[in-house]
Amino acid sequence: AGELEEAEAIFRRAVASNPQDVGALTDLAAFLSEERRELDEAEQLYRTAVRAWPYNKEALCAYAEFLCCERYDVQAAHGLYTRAVEANPSDPSTLCDFGQFLYDEMRDVDAAQRVFEQALSCNPCCPDTLASFAAFHLHARADLSEADRLYRQALQAAPHDTELLLDFGQFLAQYKHDLPAAEQYMWRA
Repeated sequence: AGELEEAEAIFRRAVASNPQDVGALTDLAAFLSEERRELDEAEQLYRTAVRAWPYNKEALCAYAEFLCCERYDVQAAHGLYTRAVEANPSDPSTLCDFGQFLYDEMRDVDAAQRVFEQALSCNPCCPDTLASFAAFHLHARADLSEADRLYRQALQAAPHDTELLLDFGQFLAQYKHDLPAAEQYMWRA
């Protein structure tokens, strides 16, 4: 329990030293939401971050995720993600967050695919975008060959990314039933 109090004190000091710092506000909000389950205070911090920085992708996406996961307010989350994308139309991470939201929460597979394609067009070699789009093809489209192609492209861009190596290894084992290859990728991780 002492570690949680210490972590909270550090987050609170960061906010106190700069009450408009988006990172400090959203870090404390996430801590309060996830560790303390103090949702009202967390939401107030997210609101403060968005008011201070109305077009900041980190603030908008973090608040949207909170609203979706903790308040189950999908429509408000959709509005925040839309604003984040409008403010950052060529940022792959913002687009991937929105695409994942469209698929997971709105169940709009076609819109999600368009957003993932937009993310990929902004940076065709971004390993996170490629991996996100691979997972989308796997789960939303059940397209194993496209998922395989995108995972391999992501690994070309980031051959030592531990999470990516593990994800691809699991994909090979679970969906392609290629245990020797899966084991090789997991050992590399």
